[in-house]
Amino acid sequence: MRDVRAASQAKSEFLANMSHELRTPLNAIIGFAEIMESELVDPLGSKQYVGYAKDVRESSQYLLELINDILNLSKIGPVSLKLIWKKLISVKPWMTVFAW
Repeated sequence: MRDVRAASQAKSEFLANMSHELRTPLNAIIGFAEIMESELVDPLGSKQYVGYAKDVRESSQYLLELINDILNLSKIGPVSLKLIWKKLISVKPWMTVFAW
């Protein structure tokens, strides 16, 4: 039982560290891209650069959402995950292709 608790504690610490280590720089990238995209400080000189800043922001937001989803899924146990899938399948029958 002690091993199970230690493993659970290690998993919790890992998730907390990964959460901070991944989300913090991504939030900084998103913030700087928003500043550049809105040309808050100065004009970027070319509308193409504004488009690049938008692409960086959107891609970073997508990656942050993906990381959040992965970290959230890793916090729940396999039994809970099976129950979630069964509920999804019963609500949306077309999702049965993705069932485990």
